[in-house]
Amino acid sequence: MPETPRDYEAELRAIMEALGESVAEASNEDVLREARDAGEAPRVIADRVRNVLKRAARNYEERQLGGLSSELTNRLAPEDESDIVATLELAFANKSLRQLCESEAKATRGFGGRVAQRLRRRLADLRAATSVKDLVAGRPRELESVRRRNVSVELAEGSRIVFCANHNTIPMLSSGGVDWSSVSRIKILRIESDDA
Repeated sequence: MPETPRDYEAELRAIMEALGESVAEASNEDVLREARDAGEAPRVIADRVRNVLKRAARNYEERQLGGLSSELTNRLAPEDESDIVATLELAFANKSLRQLCESEAKATRGFGGRVAQRLRRRLADLRAATSVKDLVAGRPRELESVRRRNVSVELAEGSRIVFCANHNTIPMLSSGGVDWSSVSRIKILRIESDDA
């Protein structure tokens, strides 16, 4: 059975709407508390988030312009295409994890309202980022494991998302660590809790 082609426009709209929801639902106090919990100055985080949002908005506007007449698109300089920013590609370790992450109701049943809400926000952050280094909320930190290095992003109440680079050849630094600024594909491995 032939695979259905991906609707990139719909995916981009969903990402932008999820990111908008994530930001709109967070109170100023929540955002400031997360910044302080992460140990970073709110101004630094705000600048990084602002830059990510500007790139995403510019990308969205360029895609909207792409639907206009061919005359208008022919006027765009070839170097403008290099400004299009690709976002992180997400994969999931298994189907049940994907369903849990994509269904607000299942996440709420499985983790409770507060963790489910943070999960939705973190997934929106992941989908809007261009690399793992763009992540600002949830205190992203690298975990060392036996086989590969993973990254953990905090949710709430001791829960966290754990993911790894999902490239055939993982970008590496000369020091032997993962070059997270070059990672554009990740696999969400699990959602774990301190209680488990």
